[in-house]
Amino acid sequence: MKRLHILYLLISLALFTGCAKEKSTHNSFYYWKTTFSLTDEDLKLLDTLKIEKIYLRCFDLDFDPAKNQLFPLAPISFKSKIPKDIAIIPVIFITNKAILQLKEEEIPSLCNHLINYTDTLLTRENIIYNEFQVDCDWTTTSREIYFKLISQLKKDLHQRNKTVSVTLRLHQIKYKKKTGIPPADRGMLMYYNMGKLEASATVNSIFDKQTALSYVSYIHDYPLPMDVALPIFTWGVHIRRGKVLDLLNNWSLKQTQKHPGFKDFKPGFFLADTGFFFNGIYFQKYDQLRIEEINPTLSYEAAQSVAPEFENKSNFNVILFHLDSSNTSRYEISDFTKIYAAFK
Repeated sequence: MKRLHILYLLISLALFTGCAKEKSTHNSFYYWKTTFSLTDEDLKLLDTLKIEKIYLRCFDLDFDPAKNQLFPLAPISFKSKIPKDIAIIPVIFITNKAILQLKEEEIPSLCNHLINYTDTLLTRENIIYNEFQVDCDWTTTSREIYFKLISQLKKDLHQRNKTVSVTLRLHQIKYKKKTGIPPADRGMLMYYNMGKLEASATVNSIFDKQTALSYVSYIHDYPLPMDVALPIFTWGVHIRRGKVLDLLNNWSLKQTQKHPGFKDFKPGFFLADTGFFFNGIYFQKYDQLRIEEINPTLSYEAAQSVAPEFENKSNFNVILFHLDSSNTSRYEISDFTKIYAAFK
């Protein structure tokens, strides 16, 4: 009897171990430029970090009021080949303005055009994909028509043995009863851009831990399988006469400090001492520029703050936004490894 009892325990243990979920994460990057071009440093980084996926922005969909129609904007072009063994997930960005102009009867035709246009861009490069992602910051006003668009895309893509994923903002997760659950196969939590772009703001609007912690507890029970995207980027907030004029991507503290036309105003703020052009942008005298920069410490802090919500999830992607030398040059390999490892 004793031997039988021991045998039973061993069999039970084997069955339990075999059925237990093996947690697996996939190291990934977003690529958010109009030309796909990789440097030797990029290729080395992708190889060293064992990057498995690149979420590739293919084009934007916007509305042209002059022509009263939707149109694709800034399609991707290729100067580099996709590295071997890296999967591509095409991403299209749809403006909320475009969604609001969309009529229900136009949805089937539009979905067909979106998929075919994406296929045309990618098949030239012999890229085969299994997932199609839509990035749109929908609102309660645009929700109904947007969800119908996603439902149709899902139907069409499933017929091609592909899935559809959508981006999710923190407020859409916390207030899911109000904003609704998009009818997609997966969600991508954009764990950044969580503050207000006010002229007088002093909190980093890309990532602020206190703001983030007021949302994270709502993640674990969101009813969609989920991946997570973390920030490694910087931007500048151009302010004129107390109002935000524009958001300037890839502006760093270092390059701004070097420009003779800017004077330190207060921490993170710079004042234009005269009128001048800088990187194609005209600054009037007394314009302000607020630099919001994500550094390795903040990126890791973001990872640490959200990783506990993924402890019971398996087979998900951790994506850094985004692959560009202006971002990656400010990080060491060990920084990236540490960020990804927070989810292991």
